[in-house]
Amino acid sequence: MMSKYERLSIVVLISFLMIHGIIVAPVSAQEEYSISHYEATFELVPNEDGILRNVAVTLIITYDISSGSKSGGFKFVGKEWVEDISVTDDEGLPLNFTLRHLEEKKIVWDFPPVEHGEQTVIVHFVVIDKLGGDLEENELCFEWVKNWSIPVYDATYRFILPEDYIYERLKTKPAEYRLVAYNGRQALEIHQDQLSNQPFVVRFSPGVAEGVATTDEPADASIILLVAFYALITIAAVASSSKKGKSSSSSGCSGCGGCGGCGGCGGCGGCGG
Repeated sequence: MMSKYERLSIVVLISFLMIHGIIVAPVSAQEEYSISHYEATFELVPNEDGILRNVAVTLIITYDISSGSKSGGFKFVGKEWVEDISVTDDEGLPLNFTLRHLEEKKIVWDFPPVEHGEQTVIVHFVVIDKLGGDLEENELCFEWVKNWSIPVYDATYRFILPEDYIYERLKTKPAEYRLVAYNGRQALEIHQDQLSNQPFVVRFSPGVAEGVATTDEPADASIILLVAFYALITIAAVASSSKKGKSSSSSGCSGCGGCGGCGGCGGCGGCGG
């Protein structure tokens, strides 16, 4: 039988992993939903010094609830500082939200419960001093934009080119893009019928400003995965040792807790749902 200390250690460890987004609580079996439409639009805007280093972000997220009742969601949005956050429905009515400062910034929102239907959420915020590169070539990389714990369909990444900007070279990831007119400006778009596991990266020449930021580093995710891996080993080891006692009841790790499409037990940091 597990001692009181062992049980407390497991509770504390699991709570720590959940708070930091490394594992998530399992979704209720009665709650089934996906993202039927997803748009992520990015535009360079001036920082407090008037330099085009900040990035205005707009996320349009449509939940398709097929079973159960859903009344909120969330999105991790990277490690950089974010400001000017707003969350509305598709009619422009404000929704309650909170910003949580974890390993990454996490925006959490609420909406009236929806059963067997759709709910659209529109999220606006500004990422401070995100632009990378120099006057020869600038770069923007958004690792978090691809990370969801549920299936995502009809997805579009969009980057609005600076006003009156004449480019010489454009390169993106995912690689295939098209140039379109968007609100009177030129923009590049990448559409996916089902969201792939690739970050959104844009490189353009010439640069518009000296960058001050580096791109998101996938190595950070590897560190999180490593921490989660060893944490789960620890939980399993404690559970295994408890079985050697007099009690014949089962206990211990019950799996990854429903990480879904974000890498299974490898850690859900950076997801949305």
